[in-house]
This record gives sequence, structure tokens and C-alpha cells, in this order.
Amino acid sequence: MTIIFKPADPAGSPAAAANAPAAQPATVPAQPAAPQVAATPQAAPVAPATPAPATAQRQLAAFERNAMPFNLPSGSRGLAVVLVAPVGFDLAPLAGLPLTVAIDPVTQGQNIGAYRAYGFEVLTLLRRDIRDSVPAISQAIATMNGSVGVFDEATGSNPAANITLLSLLGEYGLAYVGQTGFGGILGQVGEAGLPAMAINSSVTPAMSSSDARLALDTATRNALETGNQVVVVQMDNLTLDVLLSWANAPKPRGLVLAPVSAVMRKP
Repeated sequence: MTIIFKPADPAGSPAAAANAPAAQPATVPAQPAAPQVAATPQAAPVAPATPAPATAQRQLAAFERNAMPFNLPSGSRGLAVVLVAPVGFDLAPLAGLPLTVAIDPVTQGQNIGAYRAYGFEVLTLLRRDIRDSVPAISQAIATMNGSVGVFDEATGSNPAANITLLSLLGEYGLAYVGQTGFGGILGQVGEAGLPAMAINSSVTPAMSSSDARLALDTATRNALETGNQVVVVQMDNLTLDVLLSWANAPKPRGLVLAPVSAVMRKP
């Protein structure tokens, strides 16, 4: 360490002078070793390469990672029931059933862990106020960790929002549940190679108990005759009672109540 005397030090005899030049070459190359600048330009090409594999690796990541473990037996038909509940509505009576809940990312997003603890799969609910806003869609999807996909309740007509949604589904690897027909992007999602499913029927609080039960029984029959189905149930006390009664009743042979991921078309 004493050899690091500065060249200005006169105390250096000839031997110290000899050491000074030797220290000089060592210091000069070490200084240009601050060509960390050269390392930075190389880090720049590597940086763009990093997001690419990361994005590719995320394809279907959220769908696969957040889907509840479930085996739909070969040759059987699956019926997925998607619950849409008001803020504060207690879904605990349905805990343990292989259901799916669509939750508002703004008002219910903090409860995603509790719903998953009930055994429910979770979809991100896109209502009209979120659906037609590009920033709102982006924020909703980015913050909903634990979701397998989106439930496009509004089926927006904003072309920019449609493009953003389609892009984000691919980026995060999410599934899509929505309406068919004009303004829907169901076909585009399927063409992009992502899991997609149309809503086949709905149960609402406006129905009588008998009509609500008939809708669930009809969905059961349609699943057996035409293939997997998705039913959306808007929750209130009436539909909760009907759903509990229907879920606990014996099911036709070959019909399985299943989470939405199990009935979706996978690419």
C-alpha cells in the first residue's frame, strides 16, 4: 500500500520513481476501466431484449397461474356460474363451490384475496365507466393480481379502448368473457389465441324465484346438448337462495359445475 505514494512525493528515491511509472500505467488503464460507458451501451441492447422474453413468458401466465385447480372430466360438460355482487354483499354462504366472481377493481379489488380464499376464481369486472376509458382499463388490469381474466360487462364501442383491452389481454395473458355481436371483441380475442367465452345466459334480481331457477335449469340442459356454458348471476338475496338450492340439487349425469377457466376454450 505504501507503493501508492503520489508521484509528487519527493521522498521517493530512484526506487520510488521506478514504482511511480509502474503505478501510472496501472492507474491509467484502471481509469479507462471507467469505460463502464462501454458497458452501458451493451446494457442498452440487452435491456430491450429483456422485456421481450419477459412479455413472451407472460403469455397466458395470469390465466394459468390464477386458475383454481380443477379437472373437468373427459366427455363431461362444464357449466360456469359467474357472480356479480354489489359492494358488501356476503358471498360466504357459497364458499367452497367451484364458482367465479367478477369484481369491480375500484370498489372491490381489495377483497380479491378473500374471494379466492372462498375457493372462487376471480374475473376483473369492466363496467361502462372503466370500459370506455383507456387509462381506466390499463389501471384496472394492472392492479388486479389474482384475476384469470376480464368480464366485459359493458362491451364498449370505443375503438381505442377495444385496441387497448385486446393488447393488455395479450400482454398479461388473461382470458376474456363477454358478449357476442356488434361492438364485442370476442372474435378478435379468439383470433389472438387467448382463452375466450361468450355469456350464454343471465339471472337477475328482476326475475321471480321460479324464473331464476328455470334459467339455471335451462343453462344446464343447454350445456349437455350444445357444450360448455357461462351463466352470469347478478346477486341479491333472492338469487342467492335460488343459486344455493340449484347448486345443492343433484345434477344430470355428465354435467359439472366448474370455474370459468375450466370451461374456456384454450388456444
